[in-house]
Amino acid sequence: MIQNIADYIEFVNNQVSYHLRQADRLMSGSSVGDPRKQQAAKKHKEVAEKLQHISQFLEKADDMPAVVQEDSVVSPFSHFLPDDLEGLPQELLDELNISESDQLELNVYKALEKAGGTLPVDKILIQLYRDTGKVFSRNKLAAKLYRMASKGRLVSEEERGVYSLPDEKSIKQGTFSSLLDEEFEEKEDDFLK
Repeated sequence: MIQNIADYIEFVNNQVSYHLRQADRLMSGSSVGDPRKQQAAKKHKEVAEKLQHISQFLEKADDMPAVVQEDSVVSPFSHFLPDDLEGLPQELLDELNISESDQLELNVYKALEKAGGTLPVDKILIQLYRDTGKVFSRNKLAAKLYRMASKGRLVSEEERGVYSLPDEKSIKQGTFSSLLDEEFEEKEDDFLK
């Protein structure tokens, strides 16, 4: 079964060999003067030549970087999400302005994704260590998580120190930050009463 482009290249090259062998067979021996066999040999050579062009094209395509899928679109946010950077070549990553803070946010997103979307601070620390090999200060991480939640990049759960990823629907529709604003306004109204 053909599974990748290299398999197609091998198949096409086998077809080239077959058609060249057929042309040689038709042009050898007692059939040298037979116009029908000469015509058939010519057709086999033409097919082999076209297949060689296809093989060359496939080899060039195999050397090219992966094509971006149509549904692979960057997020509409000013901050990076892990999916925004997935599959990018190192040359492009080197050109992007990704700060240490951005990298920490990306690592937090990945840690939460691995855990199903929700973790307490201590577990985030553990997952960050397992993913990056770095030990982060609990206080600095907690402050970073708080800032991410206040910007709408994470959800601070009712249980203290537990954070979740916002649901995809809220992110994609851009309603997550407006939901936070409504919740804040309600709390502010309660506070002012």
